[in-house]
Amino acid sequence: MINVTRRQFVVAVGALSTSACTGGIDRDQGAVIDENVAAAIESMASELPFTRELINKSSGILVIPGIHDASFLFGGAYGEGALLVDLVPVSYYSYTTGSFGLKLGYQSVTKVFFFLDAESLRRFRGQDGWTLGANLEYAIIDTADTFDINSVAHRKSVYSLTVTQSGFLLGASVEGGKFSRIVR
Repeated sequence: MINVTRRQFVVAVGALSTSACTGGIDRDQGAVIDENVAAAIESMASELPFTRELINKSSGILVIPGIHDASFLFGGAYGEGALLVDLVPVSYYSYTTGSFGLKLGYQSVTKVFFFLDAESLRRFRGQDGWTLGANLEYAIIDTADTFDINSVAHRKSVYSLTVTQSGFLLGASVEGGKFSRIVR
């Protein structure tokens, strides 16, 4: 039996996802990411009006549009996006995740992280990478129709929103994700 550590699994899935998801490099990759991020912000603000207030109150916003997530027992996802400060891209990040469990399907999603204070943004930017739930706490917004920023107890300084664009993924699994700064 071959023993594979979680880190080896995530690296392998990330490498496979990266090689499978890279397209042609005819255009400046940073410009493509900027266009995709701007479209995702515009779409999110029009479809989920409560996010406009989060956008205005955030010190920074990390937007990873078009994350492709596929799974059949083992799964992986990859996407690239930008960190925005005052809605201006300041750096680019990749998101890689691996999972194991009873999970089946494919979906394309956009992940958005709202950094509500300068300290959480500083901590995020000061790290080489970030593993969800290990280095920085975050809360998941799951009641989009009733969310009001003024009614939230600000115990968490980072809020996460996942918007499904297409596809279907069903099941339960153990998952870990990592953000890494990239040069584009």
